[in-house]
Amino acid sequence: MLDTTKLHYPAYPLKDGVIFQIKTRGEGNRALIWDDHLGSHQYRLRIINNDPENGRQWWVFNRRTKTIRCHQDRNKVIAVIMGGTFNDGQSNQAVVRNYLKADSQFQHIRFLGGQFQNIKNDGEKCLEVAGAYNAHNANVQWAAACSNGWHQQWYIDKHAYGKPRFPLADGVKF
Repeated sequence: MLDTTKLHYPAYPLKDGVIFQIKTRGEGNRALIWDDHLGSHQYRLRIINNDPENGRQWWVFNRRTKTIRCHQDRNKVIAVIMGGTFNDGQSNQAVVRNYLKADSQFQHIRFLGGQFQNIKNDGEKCLEVAGAYNAHNANVQWAAACSNGWHQQWYIDKHAYGKPRFPLADGVKF
């Protein structure tokens, strides 16, 4: 049974529209990426060796909808796979899919700072690296229980995204 108690959404660590990567606390600081197409406009979430040039590993917060969106396609959000549930004891595939207002309970995300830095959904499931397998291309899922191991700890990295400033302002002849 879904608990309908109002959830507390802590302030996101960055403002809306600020581009960032989500990285694991595991060795190698691998980045979260949306990858293989699963059908129905859904894409598998994985961790990969960091590649800042790959646009599929950049994210933005959306405070109004309480979602983490893909920078490359802001209609896509981190969510539970279509047909997934919040049943106790059951893990669900973590995916990126189109935002659906009617399905928002499976798309609302809370980034919990503090010691463990979990990413949780409304079903109180934590985003985790499946099987605590810290390797390039490891799958990511919504855990049945939050254990606060390294495989459920994430951090925000906005420093890898930087373009050099142009040497002149717009409109200056050179």
